[in-house]
Amino acid sequence: MAELDRSWTRSWQNHPNPAGRIVCFGPAGASANFFRGWSRRVPADLEVLGLAYPGRERRFEEAPIEDMATLADAVARVLAPHMTVPTVLFGHSMGASVAFEVARRLEEHDHGPLGLALSGRQSPRRQRELPSGVAGFDDEQIIGHLHELGGTPPEMLVDPDFRDLVLPAFRTDFTLIGTYLPDLQPVLDTPVTVLLGNRDREVFEGDADRWRETTRRFTGLAVFPGGHFYLIEKEAEVVAHVVRFLSAQRTRALPWPPA
Repeated sequence: MAELDRSWTRSWQNHPNPAGRIVCFGPAGASANFFRGWSRRVPADLEVLGLAYPGRERRFEEAPIEDMATLADAVARVLAPHMTVPTVLFGHSMGASVAFEVARRLEEHDHGPLGLALSGRQSPRRQRELPSGVAGFDDEQIIGHLHELGGTPPEMLVDPDFRDLVLPAFRTDFTLIGTYLPDLQPVLDTPVTVLLGNRDREVFEGDADRWRETTRRFTGLAVFPGGHFYLIEKEAEVVAHVVRFLSAQRTRALPWPPA
């Protein structure tokens, strides 16, 4: 089998033959390193990969992708040959939508993941009811929105050097998510679990539960203490939840890969 395209992924472990894999899709503006700590919290036989989007970190000189379909198509092409390893896709905020679209594409070509864990993201139905307006945000509006979400130290948001460093990625991702309108069909066969913080002002529990409309195999909703970026403070608990989800789906799906 060809090696996984490491230009698209970041790994912090040496796992030539992992027993399972968690592929992580970050929120707007984030790099693959957002998930660095996860690699220290999973069992030794599991691999954590962070998605490395074009236009940031070591891919800084590459053209960024501002269209959801283009990004999801590209990631699905990278992952499809490697879905023989039991794999869960995890996405937070914008990353939840990217992971969802990638799962759809993988499933369409009979390479569906073992499971899909979606965090801190409004349901597709809600996204259609109330489309995002962030695509039109200028830099000050982006900074203001980041203040509201939390997750970034306020002193960093007023630092000119930091702003110059991170704003290009946020402009790209706000365009991507602000122009994205998810279809409600087809419904996935992939099992889906949903996570959120109980003080997230972007996503409320009743709507998060509507992700069940996207799959024939909804496994439930997990609520953690915290706001939109609850998973930073509750990293250990979130990783444990995703590992349990992977283990449960792997047991249910044996033998793997499906025929």
